[in-house]
Amino acid sequence: MPGSGKTTIGKKLAKLLDLRFVDTDDLLEARMGMSLAEYRKKNSDKDFAQLEEKLGLDMVKGSMVVATGGSMALHEAAMQHMGRLGLVVHIDVPLALLKRRLVPARLARVTDLPEDGLPGLLRMREPHYRKHRDIHYKTGHRNNSSAQSRELADIIHAHLMAKNS
Repeated sequence: MPGSGKTTIGKKLAKLLDLRFVDTDDLLEARMGMSLAEYRKKNSDKDFAQLEEKLGLDMVKGSMVVATGGSMALHEAAMQHMGRLGLVVHIDVPLALLKRRLVPARLARVTDLPEDGLPGLLRMREPHYRKHRDIHYKTGHRNNSSAQSRELADIIHAHLMAKNS
């Protein structure tokens, strides 16, 4: 979901794990040669969805932390591909906290925002997040990304240890 902390936590997590950080929104903007908001003004949501899915399918295995755009989870083939490459973590933030974090300019980047806004977006995306995740990380109402990234690093480590035993 937009505002869930994917980029903020992801960058700190990558640093803790000594891995490279990649944000698919940044990769998309580089491919498109413009911001997501600019692209949305000039193109359809369907065009964006096709670009986003292709980017997900183009991801390669590597030692990195990847923050995807929130709508990446809607692309079945891309998510299956990324799931084969590594762990998929769902950062689950309460709706009330998302509402506080998101200003209108941030919502302008959302390609599939329903009429009822964030509640509808969450209802639409949540089943896809559940389906594709290996790890479900609930942040609660906390806003401490440093503590969350440390906690998530521990959860990932425990998950990998259990998987390898």
